Amino acid sequence: MPAKIAGSDALDASPALERKAKTLGNRLMSAAAGAAAGGERAAVNQAADATIDFLLPGVGSEAPGWLQRTEFEWSLREDNKPDWSILTVQPLYQSLMQTDTVFTQISALRNHPFGEARTTTNLGIGYRRLLFNDTIMVGANSFFDHEWQRDHSRIGLGAEARWNNFDFYANYYNAISGTKFEVHPNTTEKALDGYDGEIASQIPYLPSARVRAKFYHYDVTSASDLDGWSAGIEVDLHQNLQLEFGIDDDDSSSEKWFLRVRFLPASPYRPVLLRRNPIDSVAFRPRNMREQTLSKVRRENEITVQRTITVRGSVTISRGT
Repeated sequence: MPAKIAGSDALDASPALERKAKTLGNRLMSAAAGAAAGGERAAVNQAADATIDFLLPGVGSEAPGWLQRTEFEWSLREDNKPDWSILTVQPLYQSLMQTDTVFTQISALRNHPFGEARTTTNLGIGYRRLLFNDTIMVGANSFFDHEWQRDHSRIGLGAEARWNNFDFYANYYNAISGTKFEVHPNTTEKALDGYDGEIASQIPYLPSARVRAKFYHYDVTSASDLDGWSAGIEVDLHQNLQLEFGIDDDDSSSEKWFLRVRFLPASPYRPVLLRRNPIDSVAFRPRNMREQTLSKVRRENEITVQRTITVRGSVTISRGT
């Protein structure tokens, strides 16, 4: 039996690293050849791109398709504990040219309404259609949301329109679970009906970043209805790392900041900030919306809940951002 070299298993277990190193070597050799032919500037740019791709590789680009459509999010809001969620989008049907897509979106989140740890799950189904040579995508969706600790439930209906560098989402939420009595002594809780709308646009000359603005309304019982807005910036820092940060304000409290950090598998269609030339030479580039047919639906997955202390008549609202 031939002798086994110590550490050979570790070497055999890294074919991906070997492929990346070989690719880096080939790209650097190509850059050197270009420099020798007189294209010094292009050669420097090519070498820089190759080095960045090697040092900051995207994880998950070779993962199965279902895993590439799954993301994990960690979020933090002012005066609140960190929340987390996991979300996946999977196809149920796609036509040959992806003109028509039927999909499901499933997510679970852990949050802290009223300072209590709770779990909410969301199950949705949606339809999307591409129009005008894949430059516009329109869609509709329906969701069932359930919060397990207090048994709150609601149904959501949504619509979306996305084109070039703009996205628009509209959602309606209908609570179906009724009032929960005695969640604490002299305390009731109730899921609320409401709606929201969100618009997003790429920041000019910065294809890895988007600005988002959202308004929302919820029908409150025995108190003034809740109206508010939020605004923020979303940035793809790296193929696996996305940040979203901003402020949220409503007529029941002062402005609060929020931060969301998302880990998602690498995608060849996603421009990122951590690259040699993050600033584009043109303000906007048209998007092929075929690449977005299985992107996530933007909606509020956390159920907005009203808590009422009956002996004092005070009302408190817990919701997402």
